[in-house]
Amino acid sequence: MAQLRRLYNMKANTLVSKDAAGKLTAFFFWSAWAAVTHRAKDLEDNPVSFVEPNHQLSYTNSWPKEDLVGNHMPADFLWRTLVSVCLLLVGIGCLGYWYFTNHEEVLEPPEQDPFMGLVITPSMRSLEKWVWTAFALTVVNVFCGHYLGHVAIGASFSALEVVPFTNLLSE
Repeated sequence: MAQLRRLYNMKANTLVSKDAAGKLTAFFFWSAWAAVTHRAKDLEDNPVSFVEPNHQLSYTNSWPKEDLVGNHMPADFLWRTLVSVCLLLVGIGCLGYWYFTNHEEVLEPPEQDPFMGLVITPSMRSLEKWVWTAFALTVVNVFCGHYLGHVAIGASFSALEVVPFTNLLSE
C-alpha cells in the first residue's frame, strides 16, 4: 500500500481525525443515497408531472444513469432533450434566415486597413495596464493553485510542472 501511495503521491494519513473521516464517509453515504433512493409515490397527486406514473425517480432524477443501482433515464427525458435541442437549432436557423433575407446591404472591404491609422487614447493605455495586471494575477493564481495542490497531498513542488507537458519530459 505504501508503494501505491507513493506512486499516486498521496499522504499516508490524509484524514488525521476520526471526526474528519466520519464527515467524509457521511458525505459519501448521503450522496450515494440521494442518487439511488427512489422518491415517494407522489406522482399521481402531481398533475404537472412529466414522468410516467409507474416510473420511479431518485432524488437526483435518476442521474447519473447506472444500471447496477437501478438508475434508468426515462425515455421521455431523452425525447424532451432531443426535441429541445432540435427546437433550439431550428430557432437559430430561422433567425439567421430572417436576418439574411431582410438585410440586403453588401459590405465592401476597406481599401486601407482601418487599424493602421489607430490612435492610442489614454483610456486605451489604462486598459492596457488593467489587461497586463489581470494576466499577471491569472498566472499567480495558477502557480498558487498548483502549489496548494502539492502542499495538500504532501508532494514536492516544482514551478516547472505548471508549464504544460514539462512533467512528461522528466519521466
